[in-house]
Amino acid sequence: MTSNLGFFNLMNNFLPSDKCLLVNDLGCTSYSTSSVSCPNLSCLCVTEDLQLMEQHYATCHHHSCSLCGISFISSRLLSVHEQITHCGAFKPKLDCFLAVCPQKFYDSAELFSHAYNCHGLLPDSSVLIGTMISVENRDSNKIMYDFIVHHWNESVDGQLTLENMLKKLKSEGCSCIKYKFTPGTNFPEHTHDEDKLDCIVSGQLSFSMYGKEIILGPGDRLEVPRNIPHSARVVGKNPLVFVDATRRR
Repeated sequence: MTSNLGFFNLMNNFLPSDKCLLVNDLGCTSYSTSSVSCPNLSCLCVTEDLQLMEQHYATCHHHSCSLCGISFISSRLLSVHEQITHCGAFKPKLDCFLAVCPQKFYDSAELFSHAYNCHGLLPDSSVLIGTMISVENRDSNKIMYDFIVHHWNESVDGQLTLENMLKKLKSEGCSCIKYKFTPGTNFPEHTHDEDKLDCIVSGQLSFSMYGKEIILGPGDRLEVPRNIPHSARVVGKNPLVFVDATRRR
């Protein structure tokens, strides 16, 4: 019996704390002369009784968390553990900073790593995840919080090029000025006395307005209403090819 209790001490993190109850429930068993180790290499349980080891393995390692490896005696306890310890881990909720990227992430660390490694973005500490714009199931004309972004549709507008962007804007009655800016270029807060469209042909532009921030990519055309304060900066590793379009009255 002493040997049995020693074995159950090793199982203390997995099974209920009432060792006497466990012993009574399992009953007395005969012992072999050699010890038996748990087949789970990460488990340190050892006993001289094969039947007890079989019971231990079926009880302690049948319901294991796929994220952290901890085992539980029932699927219910495993489910509760997943909800408490890994809350939201199975449902990615964070969108990529870049508006055209469809990727979603479990946490901010994973998001920031993706943004830097895949898009060359290194958001500063002032960027709040909660203010990022969700682009899930985006249409060609979609209101995103207070931002209105028109997205390029190749099936309608053709290939995204500077020439085609200018052609489309002029067909909509806009006057256009094209620019090219290097990464890191900042545009301090300012206003316009006319309604504008900030149009991205290539590169990435971080745009702040209404106290929120959005990162625009190729094909995005952001409406900028007159007299609304806003600022912007060129982000990423590539130059920004940009069209400043003014709506004619």
